[in-house]
Amino acid sequence: MKLGLHNYSYYLHGLGGRWQGFRPPWPQQMDVFDLLDRVVELGLQGVHLDAAAIGPTTPSHLGSVKGAVAEKGLYIEFNWGLPKQGADQRLQFDLPSGIDIAHQLGADVGKLSLNLKRPRPVMASRHCPEVMAQLERIAVMIADALPLLDRYQIKLAIENHTDCFASEIIWLLDTIGHPLVGACVDTVNPMMVGEDPLQAIRDLAPFAFTNHFRDSVIQQTRYGCRIVGCALGDGDLDLVSAYRLLAESSAHDRINIEVALAASTGDKDTALNMENVAIQKSIAYCRDQLQIR
Repeated sequence: MKLGLHNYSYYLHGLGGRWQGFRPPWPQQMDVFDLLDRVVELGLQGVHLDAAAIGPTTPSHLGSVKGAVAEKGLYIEFNWGLPKQGADQRLQFDLPSGIDIAHQLGADVGKLSLNLKRPRPVMASRHCPEVMAQLERIAVMIADALPLLDRYQIKLAIENHTDCFASEIIWLLDTIGHPLVGACVDTVNPMMVGEDPLQAIRDLAPFAFTNHFRDSVIQQTRYGCRIVGCALGDGDLDLVSAYRLLAESSAHDRINIEVALAASTGDKDTALNMENVAIQKSIAYCRDQLQIR
């Protein structure tokens, strides 16, 4: 099993999308080439990148990134989402454009967020008519893009993002029925729609090409609870079981660490150091506790 890193792990360094509008209150600390150097220094084998980290998606720049990745002997996956109003525009591409960028990067996996518009109450909206209408349209879009996937031999991995139930992704995959269209399993995201993470991982793992392997702490508050990102092994997910489920899936040969760290932005040096330590701790957890070599 190979071990790689999602660029969002360095979001405090400026390499993450502007999730929920957040951006660090200081200049970007790294670029994509710095990230590739760091990945090698950390002893990792690959990267899972979105355009927030990559930078310009011009052919010349993508070619330079592809060359640097190949020179370092890394695998690369490209991460993007379908267009959605209000989300970070840098991360959004239509299907043909996203697949083409993945091809120019030399990626063998393209990870897709559907960016569904989900009605409330969320936990009562599984397979509701409003969602199914969106999924039916997306199924047509993916079917139209199949010749491009075939031409480039890129696997399209649909993520259980914060707007999807596992069974909805499985419905979409069954509807398309193509060997190059599968899933990306995020280990924390099931909690965002009220699913049991292990059950969602168990359901999606047989269809999955890749993953976002992360952890979170459930914190009790006066108003209920909140889910807070942390280093792998510091949270409340059963990561040993999660890894076992993914490892037993024949399509999995890599784990992509993602650290969405909860850190104060009051002091830049403190925040950046916390992020660096959390990434190093997560790698050590994978090596020592999960025996990923």
